[in-house]
Parts: sequence; structure tokens; C-alpha cells
Amino acid sequence: MKRALAIFCILSILVFPSHAAHASEPRCADTFIASPAPRSTIGGVVPITGRAQLQGAFVRYQVDFSTNGLNLWVLINSAPQAVVDGTLARWDTSLVPEGAYDLRVRTIDTSGNYCESVVSGVQVRRGMVDGGQGMGDGGQGTAVNPRSPTPDLQPLLSIPSLNGALTVEIPRAPNIPYCTPASALGNIVTRSIKLCAGQTYRPFTIVGNNIFVLGDSARTSKIRSSGRGYGITVRGSNVLISGVNIVGATAASDLGSWLCLYEQCAYKNPPIAGGVNYGGGILLQGSNNTVMNSTVTGGVIGIASLNGRGNKFINNQLTNLSGWGIFAVAPTNSAFVGNVLQDINRSCTDPGGNFYAAGCESAGMLLMGADTNILANNTCARSGNCFYLNGEGGRLNNFNKLYGNVCNAPSFNCFEITDAQGIEFDNNSATLTPENTSGCEIWLVRAQIISGKNNRVPQCNHHGSKLESYYEPK
Repeated sequence: MKRALAIFCILSILVFPSHAAHASEPRCADTFIASPAPRSTIGGVVPITGRAQLQGAFVRYQVDFSTNGLNLWVLINSAPQAVVDGTLARWDTSLVPEGAYDLRVRTIDTSGNYCESVVSGVQVRRGMVDGGQGMGDGGQGTAVNPRSPTPDLQPLLSIPSLNGALTVEIPRAPNIPYCTPASALGNIVTRSIKLCAGQTYRPFTIVGNNIFVLGDSARTSKIRSSGRGYGITVRGSNVLISGVNIVGATAASDLGSWLCLYEQCAYKNPPIAGGVNYGGGILLQGSNNTVMNSTVTGGVIGIASLNGRGNKFINNQLTNLSGWGIFAVAPTNSAFVGNVLQDINRSCTDPGGNFYAAGCESAGMLLMGADTNILANNTCARSGNCFYLNGEGGRLNNFNKLYGNVCNAPSFNCFEITDAQGIEFDNNSATLTPENTSGCEIWLVRAQIISGKNNRVPQCNHHGSKLESYYEPK
């Protein structure tokens, strides 16, 4: 037996076991690839056939490919059922460049030992007839593009503004023909994947650039997060997350407490870690990332972003959260368009011992230190505040553009903007309930608003609003 190389653990989605046996050993006689043959030429979608069973307590098998002779293995398929003289996997060779590749099958037992067999020098060529059919959402394969190209952009929509139309572009979601089953997805994702229909996934972290994570077309797959963790954490740029469904849960220790907007708040002893530390659906730690057409319910935060430039939050459904639908610290040149933010609220006891039935610093969308962003066509209802640009602590919110946003029935304010200059504001509407006697349609502190003619947001005359501010509805 020999110990598997550590590089396998890095380059494959699965964490490989530790001890190998080759097909020449008796117990491995039924672990082999029958087709394609060594040095054969293939193209299109190719069935990989053979046997995948072994003597002992079989757990699963997997099939991988590598550029010829490099031993840099990438998963094609994994399954928990043994195969005898059947199809082990279907390999879409259109996802890789032309050239020579090695194929490998491994069978793994309960002790972590495995058998393997390798077919070398298989030539991939373009223009050949498919050798088989690819699997759909419910299949047991994973499509992995080792070169992950930068996505094409397409116009999303044109947004009327005070200075001409604003155009927001988003990446076009690629076609990934295979899905990655929950059992085959590790904690770290470094290549593009599609989730399988009806399956539930544990949290994972995307590490790298130009990576796609797509939900299944029926939106039946789920990612579960809990407490102060996130369903998906992104550490990279040019990442696209589209069509995912995340279900979270607020940590028991955070229920019923006043929300801390910052990295740390000293109103408890010891101080509480706040802001993005609360956890929730998706955390972006990078720039030029896009989250679109996705759903987050439960937990404190729907989507969080730290110091992101050029990020896009498009057409997401963020509901039944206990903190913020979108929480962004220092976003720049980013777009928040077409999101639905509903029932994002909490009851709490504040640091002074006062009980609040709702609010408690919750908001549909909270931006701090926001510079030159677009907030357009978002809908918020029944949240603490709806659209909250917070400038406390010297975080200025300058030159942001708010167009076509709708607020209904917040616990407190529809729009709250502090420490801001050059805010463009048109086609927005705000409606309070009769029971809301302490909130405002728009609450301003040290904020200069450039207002268009089409707002349905009356001034607020409550004490404390419009301090050192300018807003004149036309």
C-alpha cells in the first residue's frame, strides 16, 4: 500500500482516501475501465464503461481525468453503487481542450483503502460524433471546466435617471450539463458547479476567480446554513452565483438582542462581534461578483459584502430574515437591482433595557460607506427600515443613485440616509401604515438629496429628521 499524494486532496472536489491498491492485486480485479481504450481517439459526450467493485465493504467509486502524465485529477463522476460491465460515467469532452488525457477509476471501502486503474493517452478531438448522452439535473456527475473562462456580459435593463439612462450588465449564466451531488461536494469549491435537483447541501466556500455556482433549473436544491455561518462564502472575484436556494437559522444567542452594525460593539461585556459576523446566506469577500435570481430565507443576513467593488445583486428574493436582506460595508460602483426584501425584522431588548416589538436596527437593505452605487427597482415590505444608508463613524455615503425603489409598511423608516452628498433620488415611493407613528417616509441627517419629479416620498417633519439636510420633493 502507498499513501496517496497530497496534491490529490487539493485538486479534486472529493477528499481522497489514504491507501491505494492497483488493479493487479487480486481484490482489485473488478476495478477497471474497459472503454475508452488507451491511446484511442474520442470526442463529444463519451461513455466510460467498465467495472467498479472490490472485495470488502464497498462505499463508492469515482472516475477522474487528468492531462496526460500530470496526475492532476479532476472528478467526472462519483456514485455509491458498484457497477459491473456497465457505464461508470459520461464525459463531456467539449469542456476540455483537445489533447491527450488519462482516465482513472477508483473503488473505495469503509476503511479508506481503495483500488484504482488508469487508462493513459486517450486523445480528445473536436468534430467527432457523441459517444453517449450527458446527464441532466438529477444525474450523479459534475461538470468541471479547468480553465473557467471569464463570462460574457449582457445588458440587464435600462434604468431612467436624472442624467440619462443607466445600464446594468450581468454575466450570462453558462450551460453546465452535469450536476455535482451533495455527497461529492466538499467544503472548498475551486471550479464551476451546478447543484442537483432535490438535494440538500452543507455550507461551502468558493476559492478562486471566474467560478460559476448554479442552482438546478427547478430550484429544488437547497443549501442549509445555521448560526453565525454562511451557506456560501466567496473568496475571489468574477464569481457568479445564480438560482441557488439557501435556508438559514439565526443563532440562539443572537435572538432577541439589539443588532450591532459594526465589527464589534461594546454595549455587552464581553463586546459582541456584529456586522457580517452574524452569518446568513451568502458572504462576498471580493469584487466583480454577481448574485442573481437566488433565494435566502431564515438567518440574520441574506447577502453580505465586505469592501466590494463592482459587485451586482440582481433579482434576489430575501425574506424572513432577522437582520438585513443585503448588508454591504464600503460597496463601490456596485448595483443593487430588482431585489425583493420582505419580512426582515426582529423584536429585541436594547442595551438600555427597553423592549421593542420590531426594528432593532434591522433593514431590508443596509449600506455603510457606500460610494457611487445604483439602487434601483427594489421592493421592500414589512422590514425594520427598508433602505438604510448609514454614515455613522465617518462612513460617508456619496453619489449613490436611488431610482424606482418601493417601500411598504416598515416598522420605522422607508428611506434613512445619513452623512451623504450627491444622492440622486427619483421614481421612488414610500408608504407607512397608520400604526407607524415614529417612522418617516424619508429620514435624513447631514444628507443632500438631488430629487427628481416622480417621487412619492413626502418629507418627514419628525423631530430629529432632516438635520443639516436638503430634500425638496418636486
